[in-house]
Amino acid sequence: MRALARLVWGEGVPNCTRCVHDPGLRAALGCGAEPAPHVLYTVTCSACGGDGCGACERGERGFRRCPRRAIELAGVTVEPAFRMFLHYDEHGVLPCAGGIAEQSASLVEAFAVIRSEKITIENERAEKERAERERERMAESRGRRRRRG
Repeated sequence: MRALARLVWGEGVPNCTRCVHDPGLRAALGCGAEPAPHVLYTVTCSACGGDGCGACERGERGFRRCPRRAIELAGVTVEPAFRMFLHYDEHGVLPCAGGIAEQSASLVEAFAVIRSEKITIENERAEKERAERERERMAESRGRRRRRG
């Protein structure tokens, strides 16, 4: 679920349309028989929710396979729940009549996991933008000092 969220909203996650016809790129992105030689992206650890535990590194878990391939290999069908979440997130309409209590427990849990990862991705993006603005401000400040000096 978290891997799929990274595929939809994340940055730096492999794009299937680029590698589908390129065997070298497929191998580098872990789409073939073997995982990639390095971590491609990280997701929030499901075991600890990002707090840090023995199953992860600093609250994150690294993946060496593209999200789509990881989901295929796990034999899990998550895309229908994900599509339902996207519809709910955009339109506020749940898949079954009634409120959240009328939904299946697994769907409610899936929504919570997807929303959590989406918020993490949005926070990471905001932090990157803040850091970039700070770098630009510092560079501008150095430029003013040089012109005065």
